[in-house]
Amino acid sequence: MFAEERVAQILEWLQKNRKVTVLELSQNFAVSGATIRHDLRQMESEGLLKRVHGGAILSQKTGVKQPFQQRKQLQPQAKNLIAKVAVTMIEEGDTIIFDSGTTTLELAKQIKGNQHLTVITNDLEIAQLLEGKQKIQVILLGGAVMKDYHCTFGAFAVKMLAELSADKVFLATNCFSLEKGCSTHGIHQTETKRAMIASASEVIVLCDHSKIGKNALSQFADLDQLDTLITDQVTTDLKKALEEQGIKVIEAEK
Repeated sequence: MFAEERVAQILEWLQKNRKVTVLELSQNFAVSGATIRHDLRQMESEGLLKRVHGGAILSQKTGVKQPFQQRKQLQPQAKNLIAKVAVTMIEEGDTIIFDSGTTTLELAKQIKGNQHLTVITNDLEIAQLLEGKQKIQVILLGGAVMKDYHCTFGAFAVKMLAELSADKVFLATNCFSLEKGCSTHGIHQTETKRAMIASASEVIVLCDHSKIGKNALSQFADLDQLDTLITDQVTTDLKKALEEQGIKVIEAEK
């Protein structure tokens, strides 16, 4: 196993259990305690966790960004369930915006290509995946490329979106809460996400349970801007609170 894969699995473990010990990780990955401690030191330097005696706990910082390949490893089953629900909302002739993200990428993989669609995206991997499907026209947003995140952002992307209109936008988010709505760790992405919302008639958020009840550095959408939340797990209280604000909540069935 590569170190990057091990780091991604440690992050997923922490998201699920909130804490972990060096001994647990050493036994799970069949590597030495020294190797695990090296991983934890590196992850702490990136703000992904906080080291404590004998192990680590999940970082409470809001400014944490994880590279695309790391995020791909997190909650794969949940993302697949969410994507299977989301794809049923795409209709023949739709113009849709795909935000950059690992869950929206999973949604793109679910599209069979038997519908005539126009897809607008800032995600390089989504664009590459869909451009080979004959019935799908892909519009790739311009701008600077965010290294390690496989997406464009910035003034050029925002300007293009201002001149485009879409039926639906499928948004990715790092965090989701009643207090702050949708928020992201990367401030560079905020304006692009806001422009996507402004260009779409219907706003659909794809968010697995591990991101709910948390806030990240930069807010990009209030609750009153959202139409639908698709998730894999939601509490009764949260679902009721969101529905009272006019948001349709869909919980993907396992």
